[in-house]
Amino acid sequence: MSARLKALRLVGSTLAASRIEFVSIGSEVVLLHSGIDYKPTAMDVDLFVLNVSPFLEEDLFKEIAEKHGWRVTQTWIGSPSIVIAVDETDINVDLYENILDFYVPREIVDDAARINLKGFRVKVIPLEGYIVLKAKAGRDIDERDLKAIRILEAKGKIRLDLNRVKKYIKTFPEEDRKYIEHRLSKQGFLV
Repeated sequence: MSARLKALRLVGSTLAASRIEFVSIGSEVVLLHSGIDYKPTAMDVDLFVLNVSPFLEEDLFKEIAEKHGWRVTQTWIGSPSIVIAVDETDINVDLYENILDFYVPREIVDDAARINLKGFRVKVIPLEGYIVLKAKAGRDIDERDLKAIRILEAKGKIRLDLNRVKKYIKTFPEEDRKYIEHRLSKQGFLV
């Protein structure tokens, strides 16, 4: 099991024990759905918290981290990021919610699957939701990840449902849809 998945299992099970609900939304989604050894540009774990605000309840997350000997830093939007050492590597487990420019549509969250991770069942958004979120973010790092995922799809290592991709695009505000469609078309997902 990769260091990222170990971090997801450790932090995820700890959060779940504290009754904090979340869904996995980062690059670990590709690995969890496909089982292939996908190496993304960023080596972190991204969790979308459902029932507690990481911003408003930051002290709760700090308490949990300190209790387990983990550190807390901040994500690019200022939400908590738990840093955990796994296999001599620091892994950031970034905690997000819908705030500022960060938005995960309810439809993507609702379609999350539960995947068994060595005895811990983690909710994971669909691959199609992941690529739409990557296209929405639109950073250089996201472009590189989309290109790598498109190569995996072209090689038949993963399968994407384009109708589901289109469904998720429609969940964004109109001004974002064209941008998302353009980015996905540019990478060869919508042709």
